[in-house]
Amino acid sequence: MVENKYKIDEVIEFFESKEVDRLVKMVRLVTVRMEQELTDVGILARVSSRVKSSGSLRGKLQKWADDPEKAERITGDPEAILARVSDLAAARVMTYTEKDRDAVAEIAQSIFRSPPGYNRAFDLEKKEDDLRITGNPRNHYRATHMMISIHENDLNGEFSNLKRDKCEFQITSLLAHVWNEIEHDTIYKTLSGDLSELERDAIDSLGHLTKTGDNIIKSLLRARQVREDQEEDILRRENARFSHSEDLASFLEQHYGKNINGKSFNFGHGCAELLALLRAINWHHPHNVTSNFSPKFLAEARKETVKLKKFLEGNNRIKPKVVLDSCDVFVVGAIMKRRDDLWRHFSEHHKNKREVAILSAYAERVNFL
Repeated sequence: MVENKYKIDEVIEFFESKEVDRLVKMVRLVTVRMEQELTDVGILARVSSRVKSSGSLRGKLQKWADDPEKAERITGDPEAILARVSDLAAARVMTYTEKDRDAVAEIAQSIFRSPPGYNRAFDLEKKEDDLRITGNPRNHYRATHMMISIHENDLNGEFSNLKRDKCEFQITSLLAHVWNEIEHDTIYKTLSGDLSELERDAIDSLGHLTKTGDNIIKSLLRARQVREDQEEDILRRENARFSHSEDLASFLEQHYGKNINGKSFNFGHGCAELLALLRAINWHHPHNVTSNFSPKFLAEARKETVKLKKFLEGNNRIKPKVVLDSCDVFVVGAIMKRRDDLWRHFSEHHKNKREVAILSAYAERVNFL
């Protein structure tokens, strides 16, 4: 036992003097690279990392020394002993949802390399698939474990001395991480004997709650995405609103073609007046135009425009001059649909504005004044 204590002291001294600074650099690099990649692909997650403390390392070595099956692990020189400790450096990615775990594992395999000495690449394992867990309905541990080393492309500058080092890499969801930590600290670090049935029931209940919580978070993120898509659509629609009559004229010709109901249209004439009316009733968006001015309705609007033109000519009114088969038909159509609103909006505007003059003439013809 005394011999083991001296051996452990020797390993700890070597670890503190030769290993810690290098491993701190390693976990810093792993953290930065993962955070960058997760941001680039839009995966919501948190990354944490640490280098094993001397106290935790001492405890692990002492457990090996006390276990006849593991005591041989603390034989040899300090460097050889430390090589057998897989979690001297460790990093953990905590995803918002379970579904992102596999994607994170793929990212890790693309930006890091697999350390030598393992039977399978990266020693990747989904812990919940292990028989020890699948055989125990109360064990809710969910995590992907890997071993990684720094990629050759990153072994330069201050990181050039990290070639032989490895890092334990864990991927879990945020809520699974909560259960994993509480379960580990409660069961494996207890100093007061076996857990009571009440404690085990509570840990089991917490495990079920975290799985339900994963589904809630997934639904929340989905709802947030829907909201953000709607907000983006609204912003896109706002940005698409017509600000110049030339843009409106171009849209009308593109949407309706050069002919409407067999009549050749001049979309340049009356377009400025039409845009003024559309702005007044907040219809200056392509969707509003197409939904309110169907070809069938425009045929009715043209009939009203003919009546208005005859009314003005019959009263020897030179102004406003209404032109058939132009945007004046759309102007009359807007007045037909929103006459009261337009009248309230333009009631204090001078009639020298053509759109106001057409509105007033239309009101006279239908005896609205």
